[in-house]
Amino acid sequence: MFSAFTSNRLEPLDNLRGIAVLLVLASHLGLAVFPELEKFENHVLNFGVLGVFVFFCVSGYVIPLTLRSKKSTSPSSKGLIGVKEFWIRRAFRLWPMYFLTTVVGLLWLGESSVRDAVVNQFHAGPLAYILRYLSFTTLWDNPPHWSRLTQIYSGLEWTLAYEMIFYVACALVLIFRRWAIGTVSLIAGVLLICALTLLPDLLPKYRAQNDIQVVAQNYLFFVIGLLAFLYKDRLLSRPVFLCLSTITFATLILRHGLWYAWWGPDWRTFATVPAVLIFYALVFDFVTIRFKPLTVIGVVSYSTYLLHIFISHNLPLAWMDPVPRLAIWTTVAITASILTYLFIELPAMNFGRSLTRRKADPVNAPNIVAATPL
Repeated sequence: MFSAFTSNRLEPLDNLRGIAVLLVLASHLGLAVFPELEKFENHVLNFGVLGVFVFFCVSGYVIPLTLRSKKSTSPSSKGLIGVKEFWIRRAFRLWPMYFLTTVVGLLWLGESSVRDAVVNQFHAGPLAYILRYLSFTTLWDNPPHWSRLTQIYSGLEWTLAYEMIFYVACALVLIFRRWAIGTVSLIAGVLLICALTLLPDLLPKYRAQNDIQVVAQNYLFFVIGLLAFLYKDRLLSRPVFLCLSTITFATLILRHGLWYAWWGPDWRTFATVPAVLIFYALVFDFVTIRFKPLTVIGVVSYSTYLLHIFISHNLPLAWMDPVPRLAIWTTVAITASILTYLFIELPAMNFGRSLTRRKADPVNAPNIVAATPL
């Protein structure tokens, strides 16, 4: 029954995605039935953000794995795919489901003000709006020009925007692979991101609003995943891996610790450590999970991520008790995601692969898709 979803895949990564998306569901759908959960998530532990951080770590591991090419014999290629192939695969991985859920959201939410605002903003600057839409950066527009499109996803796009940043970084590595690949460049890159995360703290006026710092801080989760991949793939020695991982992890902890000291707890404060520990536990086989339904949930996590936000709004079930309502919402979200994965995501990914004219290697190039955050 589960073989259609789990064959030729790396099960620990799918299990991580399954855990991450269930944390997202627990946060978003849980708040709809237990409003008192908001205080706990804002000041103690935000389950959704915990899931997002796990997703980021998994993406940092998965994307470099998908960059490898088994048919390249050119020394200058460094055994990697080309930039064109990379973007074709990413486009058919992310955008078809994104297009579908955007249309569903515009129609399903039934808010004419949202539809009118989207049309008006499109007419005001079609090219700019399309670029922001495709890059998932509409959430980062500043008021009063904030795109009403974000109301469809209730702010979920920010995680996809960080995925896009990581893709751009990977594309740059592919372009400058002759100089960008190596231990020295890796160490320099990690130290630069750590510096961008912490240096603004030396300038008090930037503490609360430095966007570069926030981007670098979240990017460190991708770095944690990347380092794990390089080490497991024997491209990084154990001492270098331990040193860089310790620096990265310590930077994250220090950043959240400083933020906590100055401003008190927020929804990110206590999510960092458990997210990284969960990632390490499964990716390094410290904990082994043999539960196929969780693996399936991980496989369809992207669809679940994009679809689940509509469930509680359009299937309120207000007459039911909270726990049964939450169970039904979760079941509906995962069931719908399985269908969209089979009929939208999987065909789109296969078509993207066919465009690049590459044959999948069932041993060395498993059918792995990018992790997508909450």
